[in-house]
Amino acid sequence: MMDYDVIVVGAGPAGSAAAKAAAERGAKTILLEEHSAIGLPQHCSGLFYGTRSGIGEKILASMDPRVIVDKVKHRRIYSPKGKLFDIPLEGQGVYQLDRAFFDMQLAGQAAQAGAEIRINAKVTDLAYDGNTVIGVKIHSKAYPEIRGKIVIIADGIKSLIGGLPIRSGIAEKVPYIDSGISMLLVNVKDIDRGVHELHVGPHGTRNGYPGWIWLHRLDAYTCHSVFESIEAFEKCKTGDYIISNKLRDSVPVKKVGYSMALFGAKSLPQKVADGVMLAGNAANFGMFQLAMLSGQYAGQVAGEAIKDGDVSKERLSIYNELSRKLDDPQLGLRFGFSSFVGLTEDEQEEKFLKMTQETSVNFDVLDFI
Repeated sequence: MMDYDVIVVGAGPAGSAAAKAAAERGAKTILLEEHSAIGLPQHCSGLFYGTRSGIGEKILASMDPRVIVDKVKHRRIYSPKGKLFDIPLEGQGVYQLDRAFFDMQLAGQAAQAGAEIRINAKVTDLAYDGNTVIGVKIHSKAYPEIRGKIVIIADGIKSLIGGLPIRSGIAEKVPYIDSGISMLLVNVKDIDRGVHELHVGPHGTRNGYPGWIWLHRLDAYTCHSVFESIEAFEKCKTGDYIISNKLRDSVPVKKVGYSMALFGAKSLPQKVADGVMLAGNAANFGMFQLAMLSGQYAGQVAGEAIKDGDVSKERLSIYNELSRKLDDPQLGLRFGFSSFVGLTEDEQEEKFLKMTQETSVNFDVLDFI
């Protein structure tokens, strides 16, 4: 029987940060990743926002510099009717990362701290002794069950759509409004270095509502973007929008699923139970740097709880308090893109212009951490 102090499910930013923090505090820790490679498949474009406190920059400084693909110096935002707002971000920390490499680097840091890592380890359920969580069940003949005193669930947004938090009763199923496909596109035209584009309008429709499309540039001809479906992508390509000219000859070379929970920047109000904690997207921390910080907090609390010999909900609830600072409204976009859902094109345009006036077009990094 494999026996640990802390089991972390999911080797994304939250999971790796949690495993590292727990291991640093002396907890015997294992990090489980269901896929055959950490960082893949890549669902996130890898846009990384700096922080007022400098935490974001410290994170990047601890890694191989090749993880940074580009520094974003401008954000170009097109209103529903094509009005352009060019927002300079000179001197501020907004970076386009190689997200898969970033995730591997984080997992490497967890391993250096003493955490054990296993790939191809798909967790199917929590393991119980009566009503007490004693570990996890694995889709594996070699080790079908791993025992642990604390399980940190950090396996992504799928958890809130019907995964471990739902089945364990820690959280209720979260309705999600933004789903589709994340694609790597090649042969894209007129995407400038150091520029991050957002196109707001009906061409960005997802789940039947008008929305928006990000273009995350990787090089002169390649970018990440998200669409409702491949059909929606083709419709946008052949349309008469500003973005259509950029995508007219583009071709997807990679496609994976994408979803984002309804509650935006707010995490779940309850993230712990006896012997169980939720971190990252599993706790509804959407931005991956916030997910990573939530994982760090979870790992810190778990490590200290192991030292104290107390893994009760009451003891682990310290994590709820620590992670609450990540729910500060300042962490989310003041611009509130989600408020465009359900509006007509004219209503979107009116709301867009009103909000830019109210915020003085302040889309800089200070709108985040």
